[in-house]
Order: sequence, then structure tokens, then C-alpha cells
Amino acid sequence: MGDFGDFLFGATDDAKYLGNVDTLLPVQKSNLINLNQLLAGQLGQGVESYGGQISAGVSPLQQQGFDLVNQLIQGEGAYGQGQNALSALLGDFDETGVREAWEASVKDPMIQNWQDEILPEIQEHYIAANAGSSGAATRAITDSGQDLAADLASSLSESMYSAEQSHLDRQASSLPLALDYAQAPIELATMAGRTQRDISGEQLLEEYQKWAYEQPYNNPWLSYLNLGLNTSAFEPVVQGTSYQPGALNSLTNLMSLFT
Repeated sequence: MGDFGDFLFGATDDAKYLGNVDTLLPVQKSNLINLNQLLAGQLGQGVESYGGQISAGVSPLQQQGFDLVNQLIQGEGAYGQGQNALSALLGDFDETGVREAWEASVKDPMIQNWQDEILPEIQEHYIAANAGSSGAATRAITDSGQDLAADLASSLSESMYSAEQSHLDRQASSLPLALDYAQAPIELATMAGRTQRDISGEQLLEEYQKWAYEQPYNNPWLSYLNLGLNTSAFEPVVQGTSYQPGALNSLTNLMSLFT
């Protein structure tokens, strides 16, 4: 019945697989096979990272800067000398030193002048008047000595006052510089600390990057996996469905020619 029905009404043939046709040249197919074999050996495996140094580390100039900052913190070198000078300026007023300087530059010369010049003149004056040992001569010498003592006391007082005022003025003018000196090591140490932290961070990042690079999931060969798995070496050849008209169809078409 099937064959007779197909004769009358026509028949449809199913699609047929005819075989495969190569899509790659022989050398391409060989390369694809080699690639997949290579990838199979790389799956789940890490690769060796670069063994050399990647981050630059501390440069010679930076190391010199770190050494200088360390010297500043410890009060060494020119900075330490500057600190000592500031400490002397900001220290207590040195009355003893001022007095010693005044004695050497004022008191001793004035006394020496009185002894060498003034006292002999007084004595010669009264000796000439035959009163060298009189009470008047004694009073004249005493009065002259008291004048000398008063002059010396006044001079010392003025010297002390002037020196102390100068010391206070130097202290006032040196205070901003002293504050800058005190703050400089802190700022420099902070800057040096940041730089050292950045360098250490780069070195730690280098170690992490090397570790991550060696992990199986970061194997660079995995980037070829899509190529290896999705490249087909052949394509199937399939004949599509076909329709064979039956006798009734042919008769109908023939009759349509006469209508």
C-alpha cells in the first residue's frame, strides 16, 4: 500500500548523511592535534614564573636619603651641630660668662689705668705740696677709688643688662628656627617612611604576582583552549530532504494545460 500510495500521491525522501569533508589542510590538522596534546598536558598545571627581580627596589640615591634622615633623627652631622647652636641660643643667660668677659675687657683695664695713671697723679700732687701723707691725700685717693668703684659697678650693670637683652632678642628670633629644626626630622622621617613602605609594597606585590602567575588557573596556555576545542577538522556532508511527485500530481498538472 505504501508503494502504491507513493505512486499516486508522491513520496518524500529523508535527509541522508553522505560522509565528511576536511576543513583543514594536512599541516593544519597536524598542528591542531599537537596543540590539543599540548593543552591536555597543561590542564591543571602551573607555569614557572620569572626568577629575576621585577621591582626596582631601593635606588642608591634613595639609600643616601634614608641614611641622611637617620643621621638627622640621631642628631648627627651638620644638623646636630645646628641643634647644639640653637640649644646654646635658647639656653639660660650666661651671667658668669658675661662677667668674665666684662672683667677682661673693662674692669681690669680700668683698674690698671687707675693704678698706673690716676693714683700717681694724686700722689704727685700732694707730694709736691708736702702733703703726701696727709689726711687730704688719703681722702683724695679714697674718693678716686670710690669713683672708680662706682664707674665699674655702673659699667657692669649696663653690660649685664645689654647682654641679657641681646640674649632675649636672640632667643626670640631663634624660636621659629628652633621649631623648624624640631619639625624637620619628623617630616623627613614621615616622607622616608612612606617611600620605604611603597618600596616594600612593590616587593610584596612582586612576590604575589609571581605566586599568582604560577597557579594552574593562570596558565597562559589556557588562552588557546578555545581554539583547540572549537576548531573542527571536518564537516559532515548531508543531503537534504527531497520530494518526488506522484501520478495524481502529474495528471493534475497535465489537465491544467487544457483548461
